Amino acid sequence: MKMKNKLKKKILAALTAALFVGTTGTTFAATTPLSDVPADHWAYEAVSELVSEGVLEGYPDNTFRGGQTMSRYEMAEIVYKAMGNGNLSPTGKKNLGRLITEFQDELNRMGLQVNIVVSRLDDLDAKLAKIDKKVDDQEIRIGNVKLNGQIRYDYIRKNSHSGNDGSGNSRSQRAQRLMLRLTPSMKLNEQWTGHARMDFSLSTNSGMNSSVGEKSGAYGENYHVLDQVYAEGKYGKTSIKLGRFGTYDQSSHGMILDDNVTGIEITAPIAPKFSVQATAGRYSYDPNRTTNGDGVFVISDKAGGQGSVYSNNTTNYAALDLMYKDRKFGMGLGIKNFQGYDNFNQMEQGDRGLDEWGYTESDGTTHRFSGDTMRVWSVGMDYSFDKRWQIVGDYGRLIKGGDNMDSAHKTAYSIQLNYNKVDTKKPGSYKLFVAYRQLSHAATMVPTYQNSLYSWQKGWDIGIQLAPMKNTRASLCYFRGTNYGNGSNQSRLFSRIELLF
Repeated sequence: MKMKNKLKKKILAALTAALFVGTTGTTFAATTPLSDVPADHWAYEAVSELVSEGVLEGYPDNTFRGGQTMSRYEMAEIVYKAMGNGNLSPTGKKNLGRLITEFQDELNRMGLQVNIVVSRLDDLDAKLAKIDKKVDDQEIRIGNVKLNGQIRYDYIRKNSHSGNDGSGNSRSQRAQRLMLRLTPSMKLNEQWTGHARMDFSLSTNSGMNSSVGEKSGAYGENYHVLDQVYAEGKYGKTSIKLGRFGTYDQSSHGMILDDNVTGIEITAPIAPKFSVQATAGRYSYDPNRTTNGDGVFVISDKAGGQGSVYSNNTTNYAALDLMYKDRKFGMGLGIKNFQGYDNFNQMEQGDRGLDEWGYTESDGTTHRFSGDTMRVWSVGMDYSFDKRWQIVGDYGRLIKGGDNMDSAHKTAYSIQLNYNKVDTKKPGSYKLFVAYRQLSHAATMVPTYQNSLYSWQKGWDIGIQLAPMKNTRASLCYFRGTNYGNGSNQSRLFSRIELLF
């Protein structure tokens, strides 16, 4: 219902006073020049505030005339002046919006386009939302440098049996680790930002301090290392990365590779719902290292648990991924090329059953790479049934470099069912998953699942992630399956607690 054309001044005082309640940076005036509003009047503070804000001016004789009625045009003028206040509280903005709607006709006749004012209010809301998000994200900024990171605790237990029926020799390994990860970013200009990632790790088994450089110790337990350094440029929706950065196999959800690459990567939209990612550079693979690109803690399978360092294990890497994504369905198609991987041929993988970068089964049958180029194509799909349930399927196959391998050893796949999503901003949120994976070493390099199983194993993988408190995440994964090379039974329990900042 429209307000009456005439309003009592005391009603106006109450409305406009409510408009300014909670206004940031406001203090009430000690006095008012309006002679007919004494200090003990019930509307004194409200009228004084409106005068100090320039919303009310009074009559030429410095009177307020609070008992006199006013026209809607006079009220519209007051609303117009109130729009110039840029420090309104959320409640004040809400009240102002109501007044603008009520007096829209009068304001339009005064030559003010209300929709422009409303748009400016929306812009102000958006700016406030960004400020709130920065506070929620707990960003640490010094000038144009922003610092984020996390503190991690990992616990891993691995059991293996030399016989595929559970008989034979068995071995159990356990490891614990604390890690501090720092991820600073530096704003260079409107398009480009510099990034880095540094890991500081120590084993709670030994309690030793970190050692500099490469990961060292029986399980690579103590180290600190500069893991990534790169510049990222954004032009619209196109992203360019230059340097040493983490790359993720987009077409098959990280099944082929989730690790660091030194080179260039371009991600860009090419049509509505379609995008492409192209990566080229140098890639180093160390099968005995303790972490993949995401810092996943890997227990070495070498005899005695001691990892070996190979100095000549770098290849030329090129990848192309094409992705489609709509509200419920996603699909990807990709190809990965590793050239010069014959540098790896001097490695022997102990009980992994790998010999000269291939597989030797218990009956003596060998499956080795051929040539110096490893090429893998992959396809992946995901479908969301609703806001909670999602199914993800990925498939990869070695198409070059496996002349001496049978089909099974050249194939990898993963089928995963997800329930719900975890959000570290929402305490109590959680995610459950169950998956069956077959990760041939010929078709996968460093898969994103290495917290549960390695790229020479197959079996069931189940897990849960939850956010017990804001900016925290707890993960628990369990794998049970077999090794490709010797068919030995394997189980692995992985747990992690993350404190994010």
